[in-house]
Amino acid sequence: GRHLSAPSACPRAAAVFGKRIPEMKITTRYFGAVQGIVGIEKEVVECGEGLTLQDFIALLESRHHGIRIAVRSEEGRLRDSVAVAVNGNIIDTDAPAPLKDGDEVVVLTAVAGG
Repeated sequence: GRHLSAPSACPRAAAVFGKRIPEMKITTRYFGAVQGIVGIEKEVVECGEGLTLQDFIALLESRHHGIRIAVRSEEGRLRDSVAVAVNGNIIDTDAPAPLKDGDEVVVLTAVAGG
């Protein structure tokens, strides 16, 4: 896996915490079409504390070109074929979901066909 650092990934945390943004590490795993796009199965992403799942998905989209097309519809909503889990629980990505240090986020897409 890769190790990425994004200390400026959460401007909201910078405003809350001042100059020093507490860091958190999120283990991210990819399955299905998304894994093919990013080319890796797992990475640890460092980001500022206070990030929500929605912010984190946007961060992943900015880091890995092609994810947005795979996971979002033309209207910008997550596709029905995409599931996101935090610590083993599938999360409704429309609801606010704050992340914390040490969380594991899994992004998976269903394989088309039948």
